[in-house]
Amino acid sequence: MPKVPKVLILLDKSRTADRQFLRGIVRYSHLLSPWQVRTLAPFYRDPGGKLRVLSEAKSQQVDGIIANIDNAKMAKALILTGLPAIVIPIKERILGFPCIFDDADTAGKMAAEHMLSLGLRNFAFCGFENLCWSQARGEDFGKRIAKAGFQISFYNLPRLKIQRLWENEQIILVDWLKSLPKPIGLMACNDERGQYVLEACQVAGLRVPDEVAVIGVDNDELICDLTVPPLSSVALYT
Repeated sequence: MPKVPKVLILLDKSRTADRQFLRGIVRYSHLLSPWQVRTLAPFYRDPGGKLRVLSEAKSQQVDGIIANIDNAKMAKALILTGLPAIVIPIKERILGFPCIFDDADTAGKMAAEHMLSLGLRNFAFCGFENLCWSQARGEDFGKRIAKAGFQISFYNLPRLKIQRLWENEQIILVDWLKSLPKPIGLMACNDERGQYVLEACQVAGLRVPDEVAVIGVDNDELICDLTVPPLSSVALYT
């Protein structure tokens, strides 16, 4: 009988975006030939599992890898396996491997056109400066807004690590939101960031969506429904 390929898939099953990637992988494998898939154990059973499982991939006779790579240690471990791999990069492209990026142009364009359709004339973007997908979404949101003849304000991530702790960063984010012209349309790089923006709006006493209209990305229904008011979001994978 032909060998069934063993594929190591290291994606975060708790996030909607990664679950959508997984659904696509499952459909692909079912259409062609079955794969023997290995994924991570729940974090409460193996907190450091991602790096360990990646390091042991070759000894476990894995044939290929599909993984989110979010730090230098993981990138090095992936290279050392010597195995064929497809990377979904978090911070930057990993040289030597095919990398999958979502359609940032679509996300930014859809968010911008939605905001423009509301008749807004002030715009802002809140993301993460050190993550490639966030930067791409912000750039393409800005391009579409600029094409319409308007400017955009970008949130600057605090430089100090201690300031990036949410209880500290929230103060900075609140001050930034208060400084923006109103009413304003704000795109968050993803739904998690959108949730934080809405929390900061509450602290700042800003009315949503009357003063600040917020839209996220990924359409994570759980996160969107947890916010007050519910978060609007761009659905990338349908």
